[in-house]
Amino acid sequence: MAIGRVFGDLSVFDLLGNFIPGLILVISILLILPSGSVSQVNSGGLAVFLLIGVIAFVLGHLTQSYASQAVGTRETFRNSILVHQTMGTSSVLDFNENPTAHPRLYSIYKCVHPDEPEEWDLSEILEDSSQRDESDSLESVMNSITVADRVCRIPARWYRSAIEALFMVRIKRDRPLPDITLAGKTWAICRKKYDLDRQYDQYGDLLHLISSDIESHSIRSRALRFQAIRNLYRGLWISFYFSFILMLSVSIAQLGSVIFTPLFRIIGISVWEPVVVGLQIPVWLLSIGFLVLMYLFWELKEDFEDEFVEYLLSDFLVIYSEIEDDEEPEWKQREAPDWYK
Repeated sequence: MAIGRVFGDLSVFDLLGNFIPGLILVISILLILPSGSVSQVNSGGLAVFLLIGVIAFVLGHLTQSYASQAVGTRETFRNSILVHQTMGTSSVLDFNENPTAHPRLYSIYKCVHPDEPEEWDLSEILEDSSQRDESDSLESVMNSITVADRVCRIPARWYRSAIEALFMVRIKRDRPLPDITLAGKTWAICRKKYDLDRQYDQYGDLLHLISSDIESHSIRSRALRFQAIRNLYRGLWISFYFSFILMLSVSIAQLGSVIFTPLFRIIGISVWEPVVVGLQIPVWLLSIGFLVLMYLFWELKEDFEDEFVEYLLSDFLVIYSEIEDDEEPEWKQREAPDWYK
């Protein structure tokens, strides 16, 4: 039973998060090898394909390690808790003064698209939330972004996807979740359940505690599924980034082949024709395709990071409400601040 549980977890996290991105990278590497070498791989039998599978799994782990560095420290969970922990007064939540840890890269990002519709003043949100209807919530404002606005955002966000993959830094800081009440209820439960004071700042440990609680009380958690999908998307983001670099190298080599190929032959260096050159799809078009896929999976992993945190908090609240005593606990009897109501 325990062994089956282990393999069940591997099928979600390791297959999606590691094997598939690694396999994409292996295929891209095979495309730049000589045609004869790939033919030998095809005729190698089961042992060769098993070896490719192992290589793909290892490359997937390396890709995930690179992706986790490129993603940086995500702040969605921490900032959502900080809104309630400090009643919105923390200087960390001042995104106008501190929008990024990398001002130079962020300044280019703002120049590409200065009117990005994500810059809201958190203090205004907290002050007006008590007078705002559900139809006027921040989430509805986010959903009101038109298609034209989203298209205008593509150059700036493509810049982020490429620069974050190249330099392994996060250009823009994460905002709290749009639904401020969800994190507030979670923080109230956590203070009682884990005996935390208001100055508690180990948010990574708190996230792990919540995840462990969810996993121990729920066999199938939506949050853990979203976490696996998020890992898949960020792994594919980096895999297609490396694949683009490989195809771009082949394109550059093709342009310089007229000059450098005779020189290589003179000094005794053998030059081969990659498999991708013999395909019906031009190498430059394949490079653009990998670049587009890199951007799309970056967008998906950005969306699923917020979705993961939101479902994590939701699953935690649902599980805690099911195991809670019938008597109303003390934390529920406390009067909430005006902006929380």
